[in-house]
Amino acid sequence: MKKGIYFLLLSLLISSCPLMAQIGPAGVWQGDLDLGAEQKLSLQLVINKLMSGAYGISVYYMDQGAVINPDATSVNFEGSRLSFNVDDLGGSYSGTLENKTITGEWRQGGNSIPLVLTPYKRSEPGSRDIA
Repeated sequence: MKKGIYFLLLSLLISSCPLMAQIGPAGVWQGDLDLGAEQKLSLQLVINKLMSGAYGISVYYMDQGAVINPDATSVNFEGSRLSFNVDDLGGSYSGTLENKTITGEWRQGGNSIPLVLTPYKRSEPGSRDIA
């Protein structure tokens, strides 16, 4: 009987290993770009892990309904470092995932703006959300 219980526990531990390996940037993230003069641009990133094992990112600007929401053209996630380019905007991002926060910088048009991304949290009723 003890062997059966040990086997069951070992099986559960082994089967949970793939779940532990899925820790990464996949999910919906949100943050604000501080544009100065008390202007902020709220955005959300939807990061998906593709069947190939690579990541895909869609960018959503929450404050500008008329803006096309572009996809990242190249995404790299190694260790805890996330970087991606958005050719449609001529921009790029590089950050580090740590403690459920991605801290980094958005670069566009020769400017560099700090951008901290946190996991998505549903807003107040009546506000615009993509998730």
